[in-house]
Amino acid sequence: MKSLASQHDKAAKEAYHKNDHQLAMQYARIAKDEHRIAGELHRQAAAKIFEITNRKNNIWRIDLHGLHGEEATYFLQERLNEIKTEAKPLEVITGVGKHSNGKPVLPIKVPNFLSDNKYQFKEIRPGVLKVWPIYNHINVKIDIHQAELNIMKVFKRKEEKVAVAIMVT
Repeated sequence: MKSLASQHDKAAKEAYHKNDHQLAMQYARIAKDEHRIAGELHRQAAAKIFEITNRKNNIWRIDLHGLHGEEATYFLQERLNEIKTEAKPLEVITGVGKHSNGKPVLPIKVPNFLSDNKYQFKEIRPGVLKVWPIYNHINVKIDIHQAELNIMKVFKRKEEKVAVAIMVT
């Protein structure tokens, strides 16, 4: 059975071809609302599937089973954003596609997404990837004498131990 939104899309086209533009606009508005509601329900369902599938995983492991390609890359990007300040790899489980109807989706979509977004990754076993986040770092050129003065100010002001790493190039 076709979805209500699709039925209303079809009715809008038919009304338009019969030159009943007002009725066509009504059907089109209804179809648009139904598509929006369906999309929101779909996103909620995907979030619940993701939550259930990953409830026992820590932040360094993500299981994308049960998700469509776009949903999987959305949740993967969200997790990579969460850990972007770390240099530790993320274990990403895509599965090998045994339960796919036709071609496996995630084993192809996820590596393509990672490559397109310049992430380093490798397959550690079929259906499991190790992904290194693109962590934020800042390269700053400073005058070493000025840096020493600033460090001394920090020590005097805070009265606590401060670890400072300075790389001279």
